[in-house]
Amino acid sequence: MKTQYLALLGFFPPVEKKIKHVIENSLNDNIVWSSATDEGLCGVVINAKFLLSPHIANYISETSANVVSCYKKSEEGKVAIDAGIPALKLFDFTPDELRTWLLALGEDVSFSEKMVKKEDIERTGIKTKVKEIKQKEIKPQPTVARVPQKDEDLCENYSLLIDNLEKSKQYIYAVSENCETWIDVDNNAAHINYDLDSIPKIDELSWKVCDTLSFDESFYEVQLDLWLFESIWLSNIDIDKHVIPENSKYQLCRWPRPLSSWGRSEVLRLAAFAQYSDSTIKCLKKKTGYSGNLVRRFVYAALTSGHLTIVGSNAKMKSKKIPTDTEKLRLIDRLRQKFGLSDTSGERINT
Repeated sequence: MKTQYLALLGFFPPVEKKIKHVIENSLNDNIVWSSATDEGLCGVVINAKFLLSPHIANYISETSANVVSCYKKSEEGKVAIDAGIPALKLFDFTPDELRTWLLALGEDVSFSEKMVKKEDIERTGIKTKVKEIKQKEIKPQPTVARVPQKDEDLCENYSLLIDNLEKSKQYIYAVSENCETWIDVDNNAAHINYDLDSIPKIDELSWKVCDTLSFDESFYEVQLDLWLFESIWLSNIDIDKHVIPENSKYQLCRWPRPLSSWGRSEVLRLAAFAQYSDSTIKCLKKKTGYSGNLVRRFVYAALTSGHLTIVGSNAKMKSKKIPTDTEKLRLIDRLRQKFGLSDTSGERINT
């Protein structure tokens, strides 16, 4: 049996799992999942949305491995086709399309008798195991025990939700349409049943505090601080209503990691300017050319999730939802201190 050394680039964990399922169950070969930089790599699957990235373009020009791509949107597929890179739509393909794609990916591949079909990999068909929460000795409960989406006790006030995220020993259930989230504050964990690029906007969530966690195997875990940043950044909140001091200086204390493609470059650019110098709202607007509302949304999301800190003792927030450094530590600050991930002094990040 031939061994195929393969790698994936640019996909979120649940999508990676589905792609691996397709490949592993369509080939008779022994599949070894490797890093994209490993020697002896046979093939690499790249997210088509990143093909125009200079870094990815440089990687493709230098690697000796076979390169294929996957895409969701037709415009992403067109980018791959224009670049001469075999592309497969996630997850909508014919057996012939899959066979052609696999031939381009591996080296002398051997197909299994029953190749995977698109109906075999529907969203609920491949599940990521939920980690047991050992600290509180709570195990996932059966699906029937989950909180219903329509509940008289559900609250729609996102400001109160953020307040509750600052309290330890809290379990929170949040829902928006079919997107369900179980939050474990102390473990900095959000358990979700949707893709990372589909995180719901915080102002569209209904939520409630729960005594226990209750979710099934279709949920998987992401870091709460990353989820919180994304949920606020993507929201429709009128940031002007959240009084963020114009003259306060902000310092990046942790790099944000945007989970969706929307606004990714804006987040990273704003973070870069906040990294090298203490920046005010006015300064960030001038350096980036972004609107005041966009800059404020970034600052609000980053402060709330612990990616930014306010420099100096003169800064006073009128909203208690974003405490200053003279007030109690924010949720993520407390978590980092508790688990020894980093200090909370607001020191500059070394590069």
